[in-house]
Amino acid sequence: MLKKVLVSLTILSVSALLLALGATFIHGQFYLNQQQWQVDRLAIQEHVEVALTEREYGLFSSKLTYRITLDADQDSPVTFVLINQASYFPHQIRILSQLAVPSIWAEQFESPVMPMQLLSHMDVMGNFHGEFTMDSWLVEDGVAGLVQVQPALGTVAGNLEAFDLNFNWDGFAANGMLGEMKLQGLRIAAELRAIAPELYVGDSEWSIGGLDSSDSNNQFSLRDFKVSNVMTENGSNLSHGISLGWESITTQLGAAQYHSAQSLMKLNISGIDKTSWLALQTLAQDEQATESEVEAQLLAMLQNGMAVDVPELKLNLQDANASGELQFSLARNDLNELAQVQSLLAKVNGKANLAVDYRLVQMLPMPIEQVNQMVAVGYLTFDENSEQYRADLSVTEGQLTLNGQPLPM
Repeated sequence: MLKKVLVSLTILSVSALLLALGATFIHGQFYLNQQQWQVDRLAIQEHVEVALTEREYGLFSSKLTYRITLDADQDSPVTFVLINQASYFPHQIRILSQLAVPSIWAEQFESPVMPMQLLSHMDVMGNFHGEFTMDSWLVEDGVAGLVQVQPALGTVAGNLEAFDLNFNWDGFAANGMLGEMKLQGLRIAAELRAIAPELYVGDSEWSIGGLDSSDSNNQFSLRDFKVSNVMTENGSNLSHGISLGWESITTQLGAAQYHSAQSLMKLNISGIDKTSWLALQTLAQDEQATESEVEAQLLAMLQNGMAVDVPELKLNLQDANASGELQFSLARNDLNELAQVQSLLAKVNGKANLAVDYRLVQMLPMPIEQVNQMVAVGYLTFDENSEQYRADLSVTEGQLTLNGQPLPM
C-alpha cells in the first residue's frame, strides 16, 4: 500500500514538474514572439532603423540587445542601445529593460547602463504590469551642456484590450550651446480601452508645471499647461472631448514680447460615425492608402452627420480677453463628393457668440475702420462700459445671421 502511494506521489510530482517546465517554455516562446512583433512594428516607422546586435539564450532566460537609430537618413542620427533581459517562470515572464550609457558619456557614469529601468511582468494571457523608475543624474554634453535630470516614476498595467498608465517626472534642466531649458513637473495619466487593433477610447490627461527656454535673442515661458482628452463609444457613434488650458505663456522674440494669462478652451464633437472613423485611423497608418480611399471614408463620416460644441472659450493676449460659446450640428445628408461641401450648409443648424476686448481687436490684422463699419451696419455691437465688441451668429438650415442681420454667402 505504501509503495503504491509513493509511486503515485512520484508520478504526480514528475507530472507537475513537466507541466511547470512546459508552461515555462510556452511563456518564453510567447515573450520572444511578442518581442519580435514589437520590433517589427518599430522597424516599419519612417526614419527608424532597428538591429539586433546581441542575443543570449538560457534554458529559462534570454538577453536581447538592440541598436535603435532615429533620423537614420539624416546627417546626425540619434542612436540608442536597448537591453532586454527576461526570466521565464511557469506563471509569468519577468522583463528588465535598460538603456546602455551612450559612448560619449561613458566616462561620466560608473555603470554601463543608464540610471533608469522598466521592470515588467507579463503572463501568457497577455496581462502585464510594468514599473518605470529613474534616479536623478548629471552629465556634461558637448552640445546640451550641463544636463541635470530629476527622478521619474511610472506604472502601466492591463492587456491588449485595456490598460492604465501613470507617469510622473520631476523634470530636467540644461544649459549649453543651444541656450537654457528647464522642465518642471510632467504628468501623464490614461485609462484606455481598445475598440480595434491599436485604436483606443477612454480618458487621458497630461500636464506641465513649468517650461522655460532661452537663448541670446529669444525667451519662452509656460506655466500650468494641461490637456485632457476623452473619447467615448456610444453604440455606432463616438464622442470626442478636448480641454486645453494654461495659467500663463510668455514669449519674447528679440525686442517684442507677448503674454497670455489664464486661458481655456473646451471642445466636444459627438455623433462621429465609428466605422468611418476607425477606417480613417487605419488609412492614416497605411503608407499605401490612396486619396480616393481617404475621401470615401470622409464622405461616409460627413453623411452620418455630427455635432460640434465649444461650451467654453477664454483667450487672453497682452491682458486683453476674448470669450465665447459655440454649438453646431450637421444632420444626415447624401453628400457624394467633397467638392459639394458648400451644399452641406443647408443641413447645418447652430449658434455662436463671441465677445472681444477693444484692445485685442486692435492687434488683429484688420483696419479699425473696417471693424467700425461692421458696427455701423449691425454685424457687430460695441459695449462702451466693458469696451467689448460682441457678435451673435445663428445658422438655420444654412441661412446665416450675424446679430440678427442676414449674412450673404
